Amino acid sequence: MKDNRETRREQIKYLLIRNEEMKVNDLAAQLNVTPETIRTDLDFLERRGFLFRRHGSALLRTTDTQAPMEIRIQENPNLKREISEAVFPFVKDGMVLYISSSSTVIHLCRMLVLRKDLTVFTSSLDIAEALIPTTHKIIMLGGTLDHTGRRIQSGDLLRSIHGVHFDLSILGMSGCKNTDGPASPVYEDLEEEKYIMSHSEINLLVADHTKFQIPSPYQYAKFTEFDAFICDRIPEEYQEKLNGVRVIECE
Repeated sequence: MKDNRETRREQIKYLLIRNEEMKVNDLAAQLNVTPETIRTDLDFLERRGFLFRRHGSALLRTTDTQAPMEIRIQENPNLKREISEAVFPFVKDGMVLYISSSSTVIHLCRMLVLRKDLTVFTSSLDIAEALIPTTHKIIMLGGTLDHTGRRIQSGDLLRSIHGVHFDLSILGMSGCKNTDGPASPVYEDLEEEKYIMSHSEINLLVADHTKFQIPSPYQYAKFTEFDAFICDRIPEEYQEKLNGVRVIECE
């Protein structure tokens, strides 16, 4: 027999599936509980990959869409800062980099003011914006603007990097539940990420531990294809899948 908490969380799921986004206070009023109780439920459901948290509201997470960038940046900021600091030593003066549209490395981009003469390729508006205070050469890849992810998607991206050899690529993932490698919610990312990895001297994967519980439909690589995986913590059930991979845990 289900307890009140389980029943309430199922009701929250139903309401989000029906409305896609709801305010905390509206959920509390409909379910006749306090906003504090709803926030606890939302925290639980967010950890299980069902929803995104926005200030004062919750947004349904689906496997074929990407979290809005403003939400991704706010998720686990301290972990992302630690991951960025672990990535930083890999970046050397004069390198040619590819940085994917990952909220995990926004802090890293701010740190790159301490490096000299970098050339950074990216499709992310937020990555480019974080690099503005530096003097590095920033090359935005061509294509169509994805408003939700605040990045350039598909279009001329592959043509934009044809013939480019990267010293270092820094790649992320939206999730990897039930897979043996990182995945994206966008089908077009498959060809692009594979091409970049095959034309990069060093491939880094960066993510925080929450991504292991989030499903994403389009796997673009295996963990074993990366030179290093930088994460705060690796769940026990994924240890075998990462056998042979250099894992840098920065918990």
